[in-house]
Formats: sequence, C-alpha cells, structure tokens
Amino acid sequence: MKIEKSINKQQKASNNLKLFIIDKYYISNIINIMNDKTINILKIFYYITSFIIGAVILILELLGTRIIAPYYGASIFVWASLIGITLVSLAIGYFLGGFFADKVNKPDLMFVFIFCGATWMLLIPYIAKPVVSMMDFLGLRLGTFFSSVILFAIPLILFGTVSPFLVKLCAKDTSDIGITAGNLYGISTLGSFLGAILTGFFLIPIIGINLIINISGAILILIVIIWFIYIKNKKIILLILLLFFIRFVASTTPQPETRGNILFEKDSHYGKIKVVDYNMKYRSIFIDGALQSLYDIKNNEHFLNYISVMLQTVDIINKPENILAIGLGGGSIDSKLKSTGANVDNVEIDPVIEYVARKYFNFNGNVIIADGRQYIRKTQKKYDIIFIDVFSGYSLCPYLFTKEAYFNIKSKLNDNGIISINTVSYIEYDKNGNIVYNDLYDCIYETLKSVFKNVKMQADEIGFTNIIYFASDNDFDLGNKYINIKPVKKGKIFTDNYNPIEFLASGIMEKWRNENVVRLGKDYQL
Repeated sequence: MKIEKSINKQQKASNNLKLFIIDKYYISNIINIMNDKTINILKIFYYITSFIIGAVILILELLGTRIIAPYYGASIFVWASLIGITLVSLAIGYFLGGFFADKVNKPDLMFVFIFCGATWMLLIPYIAKPVVSMMDFLGLRLGTFFSSVILFAIPLILFGTVSPFLVKLCAKDTSDIGITAGNLYGISTLGSFLGAILTGFFLIPIIGINLIINISGAILILIVIIWFIYIKNKKIILLILLLFFIRFVASTTPQPETRGNILFEKDSHYGKIKVVDYNMKYRSIFIDGALQSLYDIKNNEHFLNYISVMLQTVDIINKPENILAIGLGGGSIDSKLKSTGANVDNVEIDPVIEYVARKYFNFNGNVIIADGRQYIRKTQKKYDIIFIDVFSGYSLCPYLFTKEAYFNIKSKLNDNGIISINTVSYIEYDKNGNIVYNDLYDCIYETLKSVFKNVKMQADEIGFTNIIYFASDNDFDLGNKYINIKPVKKGKIFTDNYNPIEFLASGIMEKWRNENVVRLGKDYQL
C-alpha cells in the first residue's frame, strides 16, 4: 500500500509538472503572439508615417514655388532654388536622422522632430510675406534662394530625419535591412507621388495654398498625437502638445482682409491671380505679382501704351479677317480690335483668367482654353495677324520664343500675314545717342530673322518699356510714331534645345518687379 501511494504521488507530481510546463508553454506562446501583433501594429504605423512624410515633403516643395512666385515670379530661378534647397535639406536630415537613430534609438525623438517640422510648416503662411520682403535687397536670384532657405529648410531637414529612424525601427536585424529600407523608401516615394498629383492637379485651385499647408500640418500633428496617447500612453506629453497646438492655432488664425481694393484673389493651376482697384479709377490684373492689364473703369478702356504699338499690324494688313491673340489678360487686344470687324480668337491657358476678364474687365470675346503653342500645332485655321503677349509672372514663356515655335506660327499665317510679339525691356541712349538694351533682344530678333524675311522692332518710350517685334515674309513699314530699334549685334538663335531666355532676361525682370514695387507697393506683389 505504501509503495502504491508513493507511486501515485509521483505520478500526480509528474502530471502537475507537465501541466505547469504546458501552461507555461501556452502562456509564452500567447505573449509571443501578442508581442508579434504589437510589432506588426507598430510596423504598419511606421509605414503610414513614411507614406505621409513623403507626401508632405513634395507638397511643401510644390507649394514653395507658389508662395515665392507672387514676389519673385515663377522663373527657373525659383524652381532651381526650391529643388536645390529641398535636396540639400533632405540630405542634412538623412545625416542627422542616421546619427540620432544609432546614438539615441528612441522613436519618441523622431516624433518630436515631426511635431517641430509640422509646427514650422504651419507658420509659413504667416511669415512668408515678411521673409520675402526682408530678402528683397538681395535681388532676384539671391532673394529667391535665401527666402527658400528661411521658409523651407528647417521643416524639410526635420522631415528628412524620419527615414533613417524608420529603417532602424523596422529592421529586425541585418538580414532583412535591405528589404526594410526598400519598402520604406518605396512607400515614401508613393506618398510623394500622391502628394504631388493631388496638390498640382486638384488642391491648389480648389482650396488654396494656406489651407493645404494647414491640413498637411494637422495630419502630421495627428500622427504625433496617436503615437504618444495610443501607442506610448504618455498622456502628459499629449496634453502639453495639445495645449501648445491650440495656443498656436489661436494665435495664428488669419484675420479677414482689410484691403477693400482687392476685388478677387485665387490660386489657379498656373499662378496666383489678383484683381485690384485703385481709387475706383483703375483696375489691374496681377499674375504671380506681375502687372498684366490696366483698365480705366470710368471710360471702360484698356490703356497700356504697348497695345497701340502692337495694333499697327491692323494698318499693315488691309482689312484683316481672322486674328489670333495668344494670351488674354484682361482682354486688352481683343477690346481694341472690335472696330475692325475681324474674327478674333483669344487663346488662354488659364480658365480663371477668362473668368476674371469677363467679370471685371468687360470682356465678351471668343476664348479657346489651350496652351498657345499646342493650339498653334493642332489648329488647321490660318490667320492674317497673330499677336503673342504671354508672361508667366515675371517671366517670358521660353517655349514661345524658339525657332521651332516661330516655324509653327508661320505655318498658321496667310500669305501676307504678320506676327506681333510683346516683351518688356529697359532701353536708354548711350553717349553717342545710340539706343542700348539687353543682349536678349538681339537674340529674339535673330531667332525671328531665321524664320521670317522681314523683322522690325519698336518701343513706346525710353526707360522701362515694351519692345514689340513685327515679323513677316512681306515688306511692311511701321513709320516713326514710335521708337524704331535696330539690332546692336548678331544674337544667338534660340531653339527648343538651347534657350537661355530666362537667364538673359533676369536683369530686366528684376527691373520690372522693382518698377511695380515703386509704383504700387509690395502688398500687391504678395
């Protein structure tokens, strides 16, 4: 009996030990499963963070050109500055992110960087105006560059730190670091793609720049809040962040515009458009800060002087029947052509400009919404006169000033047709009484001369002015009512492959911008 009891006790002890081992095994498995689920949730959250950061970086880069363009124009210098600053800032961010990921290795720090970058981003709409005004003394190129540095470098550096952190956090060991890095950078790049498409195609004209920035910053703040309250359960940090964010929003809520003479303001796909009244006498359109049309409200008349110079073509062509005007503005050319009885087609790329012309400048002509060169290439119609009066802010449109473009335009002229092209310039007399001007205008002349037999230039006044080009295969006489200009030297021919027009025009565009600032003040540029 004693032996049997001893055996039974041993069997019970053995069974209990087995049950303990089994229970411990199951508990360990459950813990491992829970840990795996937590790791998977974290990994998904990190991927979402990577996607959103990628989107915000491209959104900020695209919006940067629109924020600076109203003051410095939308030239190649603005794009070069923004792209360059973006790349350098991200490079610095990658270096710093890699350093902190190895030395500190705390995801909390990464989310603090995101929060700081989002906060700076939310400040941009409120500091942009004083920053670009402060940088004005540096001129077009350096002003554009340093404005970009001050406004965008800090958030881009902070956002750049995120990718190295995420690689460190998501990689289990060195065996899968390549796949992890590839996945993270791929997801971030997809975010950049989506951010670029949504912003460029839809958001800018629908909700405007400031709201896009505010929404992007708010999404980043939300990511930080989710991290600290849901994942880290650090409610005290969340409370501090929320109080800071509420205080920030309350202090930076934009006040209503008090400038009653701004009748219309909108960010379109192609630029920031404003319609401004001056003392209820004159009305103007500004596109990315550049004055485009001037209208006498009382007399219902467009009166920029260069229009009269261009319209000499109507006298050269006896009773023109079909006229093409590339570039609408306020409809200045069209309004002056009403008395001719000709059929006028106005080609304008921006439908917002058509709306503005009809609503604020008494325009009621025919408009074709298309890119000028694209329309020239596709249309089968021929014209007696083609006017080209196209600017993108403080920039000439380079692709309308090449040899290939002029060949396309010439193919749409009737046999006795003529073209007239508007440019802005600064001319003066030298000590010998000869007119001198920028080398750009000899290049435009030479390019036209390579396509047309006869090319002439005129200006409406000395100083800051417009130089108008006339080109035709027929002989024509302009008379002496305006200032006749002869080429100073043989210029280079612009082609689609070689076209440094923005580089050559930068000094003139700077004078144009300064002229507008002196006449109208900086407020209307911004």
